[in-house]
Amino acid sequence: MAFYPHYFFWFSAATHILFHRVGMSVDVLQERFDVLIPVVDASVRFHHPSRARQTITFKSRVESWHQKSFTVMCEGYRDGKLLVTGREVRMCCIPHPEDPERLKPVPVAQEIMDAFK
Repeated sequence: MAFYPHYFFWFSAATHILFHRVGMSVDVLQERFDVLIPVVDASVRFHHPSRARQTITFKSRVESWHQKSFTVMCEGYRDGKLLVTGREVRMCCIPHPEDPERLKPVPVAQEIMDAFK
């Protein structure tokens, strides 16, 4: 079996690739909008087993947009067979104005959502 925590790493990587492909890389989000998109919830459902050193192809998409967060659905396939489904809930945040150690949720900019249309 593949070590299950790796899936969370792969889901996050797939999300970053998805955002990069629509022109909203982490760098763009920080430079243009001054926002970060930390994970606030994550889940996984295993449909079929996988083993180490097998090739898994991941497909991801934004499943839903909310005022200050969004949900990314990620599916992992091997030879066309769905192996795993994951979800990440990410919050749109800025550095907290009173405490740089904290983040403050803010509305997701319409321009970010429009990039996925």
